[in-house]
Amino acid sequence: LVDGKAVSITGGSTKMKSGSLLHVSSDALSPTSGVVQFNSDKTQTGTVLSVSANMLTNGSAIKISNKGANLTTGSLLVLESGATSPTNGLLRLPANSVKEGKILSVEAEGLVGGKAVSIVGGHSGTDTTGSLLHVASSAPNGKAVEIIGSSNLGVGKLLDISTSSKSANSAISLTANEMVSGSLVSIDTQKLENGTALSVSGGNGDPMHEGSLVHVTSDTISADVGMMRLSAHNIKEGKILAVEAGSLVDGKAVSITGGSTKMKSGSLLHVSSAAPDGKAVQIVGDAALRSGKLLDISSSSSVAHNLVSVNANNANVGKIAKISAHSLTTGSALEISSHSGSSMMPPITEKDVD
Repeated sequence: LVDGKAVSITGGSTKMKSGSLLHVSSDALSPTSGVVQFNSDKTQTGTVLSVSANMLTNGSAIKISNKGANLTTGSLLVLESGATSPTNGLLRLPANSVKEGKILSVEAEGLVGGKAVSIVGGHSGTDTTGSLLHVASSAPNGKAVEIIGSSNLGVGKLLDISTSSKSANSAISLTANEMVSGSLVSIDTQKLENGTALSVSGGNGDPMHEGSLVHVTSDTISADVGMMRLSAHNIKEGKILAVEAGSLVDGKAVSITGGSTKMKSGSLLHVSSAAPDGKAVQIVGDAALRSGKLLDISSSSSVAHNLVSVNANNANVGKIAKISAHSLTTGSALEISSHSGSSMMPPITEKDVD
């Protein structure tokens, strides 16, 4: 046989509903080779099984039904292959003409503890180019992946990523090396009142030495608006940045380290205020303060000329520095000490120190 048909069944009127042109019935309990079997092991190109339904609108071209409740380790559809490099996919859904609707639909409204889609695989080798799930989009707009949860979402999660690895380098990786403008990650919670838009939690009580919960790095040589920026121009009360370290004993709540030997006009900490009233910097200590310090400035330099510098060259009236100590009895409002003074020398002419 080359061009003809070994078996041809033609029939069925436009009124046929419950009838069938081909009906195969079996009472077999364990047909390992299949009640209906197609063997075409020598086929290399072409199609082994073809179903055409060009006029289909609301029906199903192929329907597999199992109305029983006993299915456990079985499957309604199994695809097996010994291929090692199927470039087009073992299962392929070409629907390039679709503009709306759905190409693949999975419905599992009664699902409680199972999984609607489960992908298990991955090799322990060193190849890092493979993916268990790969989504590629060439559309300039729209969404490559969209996850929508109902209004009933409570402690559940729309996206849950976990690993048991003890040395994961990039459990979640976002790469956009060609990006020039825009936002790589956008979180929008306009009605948030008491929750947290982004929560990072880590550490189990053991000392954290070289680790960090958040680490931002960059190789740029100039950042005009800041490597990390907090913009909250509409806030009139409350706090924009809050650091809480109620159990801190010997460490530092905020540590800024940097500055090269050539730094002159730069600043490790710069606070600028345009407000005519209020305070640019406020340090408040509670009543328990004793030998501690609210502000401690120290230097090991032997040639420092302006360790503390206060400039108000345009001030005409008012006070540049004010010290108030209404309840002072035996202490000092301002104490300047050179200790023994045995090392004091004549004044040194100011000069730039390289």
